[in-house]
Amino acid sequence: MTDNVCFVDTETTGLDPDLHEIWEVALILPRGVERVWLLPVDLGRADARALDIGHYWRKDTPGQYPIRADVREFCSEFARLTWGLHLAGAVVSFDEERLRNLLRRNGACPGWHYHLIDVENMAVGWLAAREAVLLPPWKSEELSRSIGVEPDAFERHTALGDARWARAMY
Repeated sequence: MTDNVCFVDTETTGLDPDLHEIWEVALILPRGVERVWLLPVDLGRADARALDIGHYWRKDTPGQYPIRADVREFCSEFARLTWGLHLAGAVVSFDEERLRNLLRRNGACPGWHYHLIDVENMAVGWLAAREAVLLPPWKSEELSRSIGVEPDAFERHTALGDARWARAMY
C-alpha cells in the first residue's frame, strides 16, 4: 500500500445525514493497524432497516473487540490518527461527510487530505482502460468481481469487513 492512505467505513442508523448517526467506525491505517469503535446513538431516530443491514444487534459476538467509545474521545483520536492521510473506501464521500460533521460537532478538527479515494470509481476506470464498460448505477459486488476481488470473502455490512474489502479492491 502507501504510507498516506487509510481505509475507512462506517455503519449508520440510516441514510439521512441530518437525522441518522454513525454507530460503528472502522479504520485501517497505512501499516495495517485496524481500529473499530462503537458509538452511542439515539435509536429513537434510527431506521430499523439500516440497523438490520449493518448487523447492529449482533455487535457483541465473540471474537469482536471494538472499542465502546465516548464520542468526544473518539473524535479526538480519529482526527489524530487520520491527520494528513487520504481516506479511501467504497463511496467514501458518504463516510467522510458524516465523520467530518461528527468531528466538528464534538470539537475536533478533521485534518485528512481533501482528495478522497473511492475504490469503486478506481475500479470503473481500471475496467474502462481495458475496454470493459459497466454503466451506472454500478453494483459494488459486480465491480469487485470484475477486478478479481471476491466480495463474499469479506464480512459485508460491518465497518471493518467493508474497510477490508475496500482495501482489497484498492
